[in-house]
Amino acid sequence: MGDHTAPANAATIWTVGENLFLRVDGHTVLIPLDKCQPDIGMTGQPKAHQRGFAILIETLRRRETAAPEENKIGFAGSPVKHSLETAAANDEKYQKWVAEGGRGTRTLLKREPKILNREEGEALLKQLAMGL
Repeated sequence: MGDHTAPANAATIWTVGENLFLRVDGHTVLIPLDKCQPDIGMTGQPKAHQRGFAILIETLRRRETAAPEENKIGFAGSPVKHSLETAAANDEKYQKWVAEGGRGTRTLLKREPKILNREEGEALLKQLAMGL
């Protein structure tokens, strides 16, 4: 991280209103922000594997609306690495996702199968036959 010279493949990214702009090699691409929204999980939060992108979009939006003195390192629109690492460390779902190897995991309800005796089995079969 000692050399801060932008590489030849560097890009510039910013938001204006409801659009994301990406400039590469002098060409600018406009991407509507509604096409950039991460998938939202059952908790109402972005899914764990997409939280970094959600943070990027939020940071760009805050930088767009912030006063110039607020666009300095350490403000909401310019979080420092420590701020991001602290937020991730305090996020239980993210930590669980990392511990599971960052895979898309889905937990299903796990129940022990109920073993029926003969009478219970016959009663269940009768109930099922009535439902047909």
